[in-house]
Amino acid sequence: QPSQKHYIAASSNSKILPSLEQRITQLEEIVQENSEHFQEINSLVISMLTSMSTSQTVHADSLPARVIQNLARLKASVNENFIQQQSLENQLSLQNQSTQQLMIENQKLQSRLSSQTQVYQNSQKLVQELETFLASQKLEKVNLQKKFDAELQQKVKLQVQASQLQHQIDDLKTQIQIQKNEFQTEQTKSEEWFKSTKQNLENQIAEITKNLENAVQENIQTKKEAENQEKLSKQTIKKLQSENEDNLKQINALQYQIELHQNALQ
Repeated sequence: QPSQKHYIAASSNSKILPSLEQRITQLEEIVQENSEHFQEINSLVISMLTSMSTSQTVHADSLPARVIQNLARLKASVNENFIQQQSLENQLSLQNQSTQQLMIENQKLQSRLSSQTQVYQNSQKLVQELETFLASQKLEKVNLQKKFDAELQQKVKLQVQASQLQHQIDDLKTQIQIQKNEFQTEQTKSEEWFKSTKQNLENQIAEITKNLENAVQENIQTKKEAENQEKLSKQTIKKLQSENEDNLKQINALQYQIELHQNALQ
């Protein structure tokens, strides 16, 4: 940023330059006026001397006292005007030099001020760009915070859902274990029932087989007795044959039932 001193110096020079130019103009007018006055006095002296001169040399003793006084006064005035003119010319020269220096310094200050102003403008532009960048970064940070909050809420929601699912899984595991235990209990009961039923059927089959064997033996014995006795009639034989056929059918039915139970047990 341009220094305040540069602004003050440039402003001061801008104010001084018009007054210096005005002073220089006044000094030039005074010098011109003194120069004209000096020339006028010289012309007057020359005119007086010319009018008073003769072919002979003019001596101061021969001049009137008033003329001598006027000449002395004119000479003193001329010298004073000459000295004043020299002083004014010196002042004018110094003022011109000072003005030139001030103008050069003012140009330098103006150039430096322009450079500093350009730097300041560039700095302001950079500051604006930085402010814009910071604003965009702040907005992006806000958006990221919103996104983070949304993701955090989603994460919490997913954690709650995961916890609920875990509870459901635990409940399902418990139910499966209960059903498994019940199934194992039922399976054990079924196996025991099948074993008991099989044993009962085997006992029944053994008893039926034994009864059939006894009946066959009895029939054989009866047949032998009938043959031996030759007292049995054909009807009795047919009846026995019919009973034998019924017994065979009963045996076949029992065997078929046994096979069904065995297949069921397998």
